[in-house]
Amino acid sequence: MRAEIRRRFLEGLQYVRSHQLLTGDIPCFRAAPDQFYCPCPLFSTLVHDALGYFDPHSPLYQPGILHSVSAAERRWIMGCATTVRGRIRSFIAWQEEPDGTWQFFCRESTSGADPATTACAAAVLLRAPKARDHAVNRHAEPVRRLFGNELTVLERAQLLRFLALIGQDVSRSTAVFREEIESADRVYSIPDLHAATRAWRQAALPGTDRFASTLRGRLLAFRAENRGAGSALDFGLAAGALVDAGCSVQVARNVLEELFTRFAEFEYWTDEPYAGYQVGSRVASVAIAASALARLAARISGTLP
Repeated sequence: MRAEIRRRFLEGLQYVRSHQLLTGDIPCFRAAPDQFYCPCPLFSTLVHDALGYFDPHSPLYQPGILHSVSAAERRWIMGCATTVRGRIRSFIAWQEEPDGTWQFFCRESTSGADPATTACAAAVLLRAPKARDHAVNRHAEPVRRLFGNELTVLERAQLLRFLALIGQDVSRSTAVFREEIESADRVYSIPDLHAATRAWRQAALPGTDRFASTLRGRLLAFRAENRGAGSALDFGLAAGALVDAGCSVQVARNVLEELFTRFAEFEYWTDEPYAGYQVGSRVASVAIAASALARLAARISGTLP
């Protein structure tokens, strides 16, 4: 990891740690012009996931990512990730409804159970249970109840990911989902593709390498169409997804340079909406982009397969 990338990566992590609220929440705001604080657990789950690659207590942890930093920096990074993620888990547990679901705008809202938030929050609280506990996971039934015909691609990806993580058989649902993503006549957003790629990689959704190839192609098409444009959040999501989808070293090198150019001014980023929700979090955007930076650098150096 080059010195300037390492420095900004560390500054990004410090920014995330210093801006996390005392409740453990990652601060979110309603989009301008009527900008105001708007708690949203889904963003906290995205940060929890992004920092999992640096937390030795996470199943996502990959020590090779931090191969090029000093021992002191490595200890600080792991401590930072562990601390932020632990606080997020406390916040997520506090926001759970009695029926085992989560609302998009926290417990104070009246919007009802949100599929994506519920699946992601349940995954946050899934702390590598023993194999025999998978079948009796208390969130399995609430998540299954949220499946329906009106779900978005992002929501289905999150639900499938959680069920696969706890060992449920999702082969039939995954086959339909994969065929939809591979359909050439559909246009998907970056949050959609990020969710699909994360589910395929982290939960090992049933499928072939053709699915990963399709995801890479769609992500690279976004990059080609939005070179120098597009939101920082979408670019960070796309960069992280490309690593998950197994992008080539040359692609990783090109994306790293573009992402670092944007990340160099992360203090001036705005709270960009995620997946059309009209709520955003600059802190979450920084965490996602910082994670992608480190993973891209490791991909280039060969310490991350």
